[in-house]
Amino acid sequence: MRRIALLLGVLAIAGCFGPNHYEQQADAVTKAIVANDMRPVEKDFNALVRPKLESHARVGALSDQLAALGTFKGVKEDTPADAPPRAHKFNATFEHATWIECMTYDTDGKIASFDVLPPGHHCPRM
Repeated sequence: MRRIALLLGVLAIAGCFGPNHYEQQADAVTKAIVANDMRPVEKDFNALVRPKLESHARVGALSDQLAALGTFKGVKEDTPADAPPRAHKFNATFEHATWIECMTYDTDGKIASFDVLPPGHHCPRM
């Protein structure tokens, strides 16, 4: 009986672990792109990148591309072990396709780049 209780306790704790910080941030950025509204995440980007978020035509075009993929289901980190420091790669799953997302951070912990690429492409900074 004690083993069953211990096993249930371990399973309960394991269930508490969800997406890591980087997955959560990539998920939020992807949702903002799909919604064509970067305001909820603009504070996460560094000062050099932030002005690019205001390009409604650029973000809008990417938003249209992603919307055509169907419902966004989430991201899962897939960063290679030999990736440069502060570089992360994700698989962004949509209803009809999985795209690649590449995110780098500056030394202050702000997003320095965020690329969304169709399948078969590679992260430019990895």
